[in-house]
Amino acid sequence: MLQCFTLSELQRLVRRQKRARTIPRSRVEAVRLITRLLDLAEIVDAVRAGLGRPAAGRSRRLDAGPARHGEAVVRVRGRADVSQGELRLERPDVCIRLRLSNVQLFLENLWPVLADDAGEVPRRRTAGRKKARPEGRAYVVDEGDYELRNGRLRLKLARAGPVSFRVEFLRRSPRTRRPQYLLEPIA
Repeated sequence: MLQCFTLSELQRLVRRQKRARTIPRSRVEAVRLITRLLDLAEIVDAVRAGLGRPAAGRSRRLDAGPARHGEAVVRVRGRADVSQGELRLERPDVCIRLRLSNVQLFLENLWPVLADDAGEVPRRRTAGRKKARPEGRAYVVDEGDYELRNGRLRLKLARAGPVSFRVEFLRRSPRTRRPQYLLEPIA
């Protein structure tokens, strides 16, 4: 999860820890230091508190807004690397694409996962097995239905079964300026 943050953001997280004696000079050092000082729950709390809450901006956000529901598709880019992929959530006219930091952990519904807003595609390109073959070399891992309401994302997937997450806005990506979210499993 920490691999997705910039060096300056990781250094900010380290500075907030009273036990840290030095500020790391590389992302690898920063990740190693943070994971040595904090457990998973403390890392999630530190990420949440350390990144602040930027202004909402003009683009839509998943954690706020009207309730939505429709079909969902979980895809990976290729058979060689099944850890990274995306979640596509259908709306009446488009599909929202969320790039997942780890598809396997997302489907297990036990660990927090980072999700980047990857933009929208036309609805016909959702590419579940019911509709069409996925474009490029993407493979459908699971599919089903979703419901998004009050910052809670609930999915009923064919293979993984029911999974639920609390969607929390973290920041706008420094590179793309699109929203990034923390998906925390709901027991």
